[in-house]
Amino acid sequence: MFWRDPSVGLLGVTGSWTQLDRGPWTFIGRGTGVSVGNVGGEGEYYLNSVTLRAVAGWEGGDVPSGFFTRADARWYAQQDLMLSIGYRYTDRISAAALGGESLTPTNLFGGRISLFAEGRIGESDYRAVLGGLRIYFGKSPTLIEKHRRDDPGNDLVENLFTVQQFSKTLDQQNKAAENSSGISSIPSDVRLKRDIVLLARLHNGIGLY
Repeated sequence: MFWRDPSVGLLGVTGSWTQLDRGPWTFIGRGTGVSVGNVGGEGEYYLNSVTLRAVAGWEGGDVPSGFFTRADARWYAQQDLMLSIGYRYTDRISAAALGGESLTPTNLFGGRISLFAEGRIGESDYRAVLGGLRIYFGKSPTLIEKHRRDDPGNDLVENLFTVQQFSKTLDQQNKAAENSSGISSIPSDVRLKRDIVLLARLHNGIGLY
């Protein structure tokens, strides 16, 4: 649900749910699947070839419940080419984001294909890169008009970043638990001795058994 004026900006409410088939993590007692859901508000402001966008709200599911936010400054170097710089806070990790998208003249299933990519770097040694293609339907002829006139984009890409990030945490916990379970206890040599008999005693009093 949203309000939009293509010459001014956008205000709306957003929500999503994503399930990723990962796992199982046997050594920490988790089965397969990682999910994330969120709900929040979104806003955009249009200034010539620049779009300022922000989303903030609450996320939960398998990931730790808490506040999330993301913000971007998008610059349309051409009508069909967008470059962006932004900030992300999800799964309790902050990260900077760089991205881009290019609308191609190629048509598929009656829609225009675009190529996109985004890279992130953040705290706790967080690194991530994601890319792919989108298919845009609708009458808007350029990428900037599709972003400002058609329906707002969904949160699928953002959720994939979040669940992959959380899955990596589970991988690390599972590996640590596996390594810990592989350490065998070494019993005291006292418990290994049976039928001990004194054979002789040295001049200094030490016994031979």
